[in-house]
Amino acid sequence: MREQILMVTLNIDGQFGNATAKRLQEYFDTDGKDGVISHQYKQTFNQNIYAAQFDSSLTGSNVVKALQKFLGIGQDGLFGQGTIKALQKHLGTTPDGTISPVSDSVRELQRRLNANKL
Repeated sequence: MREQILMVTLNIDGQFGNATAKRLQEYFDTDGKDGVISHQYKQTFNQNIYAAQFDSSLTGSNVVKALQKFLGIGQDGLFGQGTIKALQKHLGTTPDGTISPVSDSVRELQRRLNANKL
């Protein structure tokens, strides 16, 4: 029997913080559900992903790879402009390729994660 995971309900605040990252990790059942999006390359369009751990390794993150696979795009594990645009398009929000400090795309992501239907 598979262990039942209690999903937290996210605040719909439009900020991509640790709770949103952890919920995404739970949704895709990736290893290390720590609420951190590891090994990201910091650029102006992704600097407001507050859960990101920025470094220059370009290793990428398991949860981003899972998201990229789900979106049907290349899987490098980096939350780059192409990934952001593909996510925004999937969510039906303006595909400008940027995560704002308070983002309509993140709000919609949070709503869908709460409903458990990405």
